[in-house]
Amino acid sequence: MKHIYIIKFLLSFILNVSFAQYIYGQEIHNNQLENKDSLEVRRLFGLMEEFEYSNTDTSIYYCKRAYNISKKINEKSLEAYSLYYLGGLYDIQGLYELAYNHYFEALSIFEKLQDKKGLGGCLNCIGIVLWEQSEQAVIALKINKLKKSIEYTDKALVLYREINYKKGEAVCLMNKGIVFDDCAKYEQDTLVQKEKYIKAIDFYKQAMDVFVEIGDIRSTADCNLNVASLYYDIYINETDTILTKVEFDMMENYLESSLELYNKDNDLYGLAMVLKSLATIKIQYAKSNKSHKSFLYTAIRDAKKSLELADSVNALFLKYDAYFALFDAYKSLNQFDKALQYHELYLTTKDSVHKIEGLEAMEEMETLYNVQKKENEIKVQKKEIIQTQAENKQQKYIILVVILILIFISILVVKMFKLNRQKKSINNILNEKNELLNKLNSTQNRLISIISHDFKAPLSAFYSITNSLKTKYDKIDRGEIDNLLSRMLNSSVALKLQLENMLNWAITQDREIRVNKSQYNLHILALKIIIILQEFAAEKSIIIENSIDEDIELHTDGKLLSIVLNNLISNAVKFSKPDSKIIVSAKNKDKKVILSVKDFGVGINKDDIKNLFVNQDKISKNENSGTGLGLIVSKDIIDKLEGKIWAESIVGEGTEIFIELS
Repeated sequence: MKHIYIIKFLLSFILNVSFAQYIYGQEIHNNQLENKDSLEVRRLFGLMEEFEYSNTDTSIYYCKRAYNISKKINEKSLEAYSLYYLGGLYDIQGLYELAYNHYFEALSIFEKLQDKKGLGGCLNCIGIVLWEQSEQAVIALKINKLKKSIEYTDKALVLYREINYKKGEAVCLMNKGIVFDDCAKYEQDTLVQKEKYIKAIDFYKQAMDVFVEIGDIRSTADCNLNVASLYYDIYINETDTILTKVEFDMMENYLESSLELYNKDNDLYGLAMVLKSLATIKIQYAKSNKSHKSFLYTAIRDAKKSLELADSVNALFLKYDAYFALFDAYKSLNQFDKALQYHELYLTTKDSVHKIEGLEAMEEMETLYNVQKKENEIKVQKKEIIQTQAENKQQKYIILVVILILIFISILVVKMFKLNRQKKSINNILNEKNELLNKLNSTQNRLISIISHDFKAPLSAFYSITNSLKTKYDKIDRGEIDNLLSRMLNSSVALKLQLENMLNWAITQDREIRVNKSQYNLHILALKIIIILQEFAAEKSIIIENSIDEDIELHTDGKLLSIVLNNLISNAVKFSKPDSKIIVSAKNKDKKVILSVKDFGVGINKDDIKNLFVNQDKISKNENSGTGLGLIVSKDIIDKLEGKIWAESIVGEGTEIFIELS
């Protein structure tokens, strides 16, 4: 059973619902009815819909005019709907990238306007474009686009349910059924494939319930037909063309319901489709059981009626299927002369269908050519406008010179009254320069303090160790040499960290930190720092544990955050007890990420914690504590990243430093 009708439903019904949303379903700013330009926009929308399928290029022309007027009068709601409709028109032409871009542009305006109906329409149509693009993609991209299509449709569904827009809700459910149907087709695992078919059926049934609730006869009939079609695919795949009585009855019930509704709606195309489908299942059921030969005669009756209706609406696709059903039925009855007759008609119609498909492809290429041609014409018009503007500018220059002379005379008069203000401004500038000079002096003193304090100890140790190695190398045993080399490594690491901190601090003092954010995996970012510092930590038999989940990601500046992590983990190693560990962890909380570095070292008392991240010009008397420069640099960087940093500690048990980023 072919799914031609499902595709037709999606392209015509869904887009018509979307386009009618503004013209018939929603009044945008009733007070606009008094505005001449707004009335013109609404008139253009009506013209656009009139030519929507008969001449899409003309429809696009009217829609662009509506967009330009809406932009000119700064009516954001009309502007958003103009972009939305343009997206739909480009979608009809198969220009999916243009459609995609216009939908997203409209989406951003609807978000600012908090127009949930417009948002739902954009999200739903983006899902449709992704589904359409999947038809042309390779399998890997096809599956990915179908997943994305479901995501956008789900977002639209949530919005429609929030505002109780039943028709939009039903359309979204129908779309999900269509996409899950396609997902099933590309599934290799038969069990998983059946699960996806069942999901598709479930969404069709949900859509059907809503369509029944709002009295949409045509859409209810479509749902019944599509459910029967999917059940047919499931049972045929499972039993290799054998249908049981239960399966046949189930499909027949859905098709009979659909037939009744199409008849009530006087939908000849729908009636032809259902009758063809009834003929198909009756032929398959008769093949499953020889005693059901009578079903072949009713199948012939249904197929001929379908053929008659298809002919009246000039639906070659349905005639093609009806001829095949008649061929199959007569062949099963061993009436080979009639079977041959309908097989020839089937082949002839099949050739005609392929010719039409070829013509449609040619028309699509011609449409693309015309679109490109119009864009080139617009570019030529823009050049002509620019030339005209240049000529007008020459005439305006004379007027501008006169105006400038008058302005200059006015400035001379006014300037006398501004001398007093200028003097005050100069004084303010001098005060700012004095403050800057004081800051520079403070920075200079700070640098001298850092060099004399934090560099003195590791440099002295480095000198002492290298001197011992130089003068006593022959007298020192292997174990002592290893010890001295380890001390040299620690001294060099300390020097490197202090130098990096000093440079980073100097940059922060000059306000030159530049933040370049990107998406980073926190587990990998921390792992790189841990690998660098693990040798340093191993000297005290300290284990650095990376407890960050591998799926936690953050939009931040990885380089700056690495500097902070380097400082915090280095400090943790410095103040940790031997044979302990350091835990680096992170968690998501209220759309933010909280990162922490915890050690089990000496801890910090409450008074010192208060000043831990304060930029002070005094040096601690504790030789192990240093200037605290690394924490000050970290605080400056976290401020630049618009985050928070704080510490919690228990003396004798350890310290944990937290960073909160969004």
